[in-house]
Amino acid sequence: MLQRLDRGRLKFSWEKFSDIAEEILPLFVQHWREVGANQDRVPLRVNVRQLMQYEQMGLLGIVAARHDGKLVGYVVILMGPHLHHADSVWAQFDGFWLDPAYRKGVSGYRMLRGAVAAVRKKGANVVIAPVKQSFENGRVNRLFERMGFTATDVVFTKVL
Repeated sequence: MLQRLDRGRLKFSWEKFSDIAEEILPLFVQHWREVGANQDRVPLRVNVRQLMQYEQMGLLGIVAARHDGKLVGYVVILMGPHLHHADSVWAQFDGFWLDPAYRKGVSGYRMLRGAVAAVRKKGANVVIAPVKQSFENGRVNRLFERMGFTATDVVFTKVL
């Protein structure tokens, strides 16, 4: 018999990459396997050193989703002044993922809403949230729209 998950017990908190690197790296692999483009030509190799440097510069944070203390999701956030808008602080969701077992109901919404609240508290004026076009047939796009986000850019990728 499958155990029913109590998704309402998910806890969200701002955490440092350096504190949870060992926990989060396996989730990065699961995330990449699920939605990574061109996997046969662009392998996953997380640049842990660079992430640590961004953290030391105050540019990187993570909103962690935990169930009974276990990491089950995350929003990786890069935050700082924008190159074209130096008077404002922009937060970009570098990547977000929630274990599929927790995607029913409002858990994903709560995680993303928590990330928006966290960056607002840290002084962000604008949030950018890139979403893979193939991810869950646009379900995530609709979620962001319901949260008040507006689609403003399309990103084109070409593997050379």
